[in-house]
Amino acid sequence: MSASWEKIEDVFVSALEHSPDTRETYLNRVCGDDSSLRVEVESLLASHEQARDFIEAPAVAFVSDLITEHSDDDISQAINGQRIGSYQLIREIGRGGMGTVYLARRADEQYEKFVATKVVRRGMDTEEIVRRFRNERQILAHLEHPNIARLLDGGTTDDGRPYLVMEYVEGTPVNEYCDTHRLTTNERLRIFRTICQAVQHAHQHLVVHRDLKPSNILITKDGTPKLLDFGIAKVLNPELSALSMEQTLTELRVLTPDYASPEQVRGEKLTTTSDVYSLGIVLYELLTGHRPYRSLSTPPHELARVICEQEPAKPSTAITRVEVITHGDTKASITITPESVSRTRATQPDKLRRQLSGDLDNIILMALRKEPARRYTSVGQMASDIQRYLENLPVGARKNSFKYRAKKFVRRNWVGVAAAGVIVLSLMGGMVATLWQAREARAQASAAQTEKAKAESINAFLAKMLKYSNPLVAVPGTNGSATTMQDVLDEAAKRLETGEFANQPEVRAELEKIIADSYYGQGKQELYLQHLKEYVRLQKSLNREDHPKPLVADSSWAGILLTDR
Repeated sequence: MSASWEKIEDVFVSALEHSPDTRETYLNRVCGDDSSLRVEVESLLASHEQARDFIEAPAVAFVSDLITEHSDDDISQAINGQRIGSYQLIREIGRGGMGTVYLARRADEQYEKFVATKVVRRGMDTEEIVRRFRNERQILAHLEHPNIARLLDGGTTDDGRPYLVMEYVEGTPVNEYCDTHRLTTNERLRIFRTICQAVQHAHQHLVVHRDLKPSNILITKDGTPKLLDFGIAKVLNPELSALSMEQTLTELRVLTPDYASPEQVRGEKLTTTSDVYSLGIVLYELLTGHRPYRSLSTPPHELARVICEQEPAKPSTAITRVEVITHGDTKASITITPESVSRTRATQPDKLRRQLSGDLDNIILMALRKEPARRYTSVGQMASDIQRYLENLPVGARKNSFKYRAKKFVRRNWVGVAAAGVIVLSLMGGMVATLWQAREARAQASAAQTEKAKAESINAFLAKMLKYSNPLVAVPGTNGSATTMQDVLDEAAKRLETGEFANQPEVRAELEKIIADSYYGQGKQELYLQHLKEYVRLQKSLNREDHPKPLVADSSWAGILLTDR
């Protein structure tokens, strides 16, 4: 019975802690008669020594017997200048885990066309590798999409190595393209959404790419994304399943650690959500310039722990830090800062942080959830959320509260909302003006009514006084003698003093003025001053100091005082 993977992993990790001199003794003691355990551990140790840039098992079990003694220069010299099928090889343009890619041209004079020819590397043409390579060829034959590099031809070289002839894509890795052209966040999202559509097309044909990374996503000079290298893709179609290798501990699972999903690292069954995770990392890097995990140059077991357990920082937080990272295939170290990141995105650090905060944080972190079931169920769903973000619609990765939906509505319809706001303000202003005018009208009507009532009271009083000018009407207190003007004025003054107009001070003030002027006409200076003084007092009590009536009253009073002097 084969040893369990947990046992193999424990022994392998412990063996790494022993020096080469004591490792043999350790394996003899731990493995004993378990030959299968010994074989698996020794295979992993050999892979660790010769392929440090890969994740060792279970993420990648790079079998030791696949490591050859041929140098890359030897391979290039052996292939360059050769003709493969109808194509003449020109130069090497790339390398992968299984093969070398060459620029080639059509050599049978049928038509001029440059292509990319991928040939299994010499020494790698084992039965398993050839099987996988043919698998890639079959996969590409089923994928026809404008953003996926097309398969044009295929066959076997004279020495028995399979090859593919693919559309030659002259382009730049997506992250480098975006930075070089200083694309904004929204422009990067539109490119990424197109990439998602290509991956979704592959998923609809039951193919999981399993190695999505910037170097496998090229952008042509006209800005068209092209998805490359389905070399480690897994076919889910039962009709093609025989072409794909079974997932065993000794399977060659070459992948890129920086973009691998937790289940890929653990060697578990993969679904389309594994590509969702890898795309999440690509998007994280496109928008922030950083990667979710800060230290991937660690031993295999620690690297697996980081990917499977460490939670990534929010993108809006990641852009605020200064970090030294290894960039590209050259492994050159570069320092990235908030200023350098925002500059390549044509913005400022604070603006970029605000733009990433919220929806984009949630979209990316949902794609990077450790549990596959908690991620987006498909790449199409992730692309849909990005489109909704671009259209200022609520995204599925965020809680759908009323406040959030209202905020999105305002952003989406800001012109209409602003116009409606102007209309509302205009209506409110009109209503306020109308109410104020109505109030003024009521005040004026009330004042007019008051003036009318005052005039009526004055007229009634004067009419009553004037009746004493009738010889038949005697003024009280005159014992029936002839009535004089003096008698009428005295009677009027007496009535004012009795409080008849106590509740009508304005009427009384006017009457005091009339009586004062009448006494003045009669030459009764003392009585005139008495009633004029009362008139002045009443006007001051009824009106503000700056009102015309008390000012006029004061002027009259001052004039009398000056005259007396």
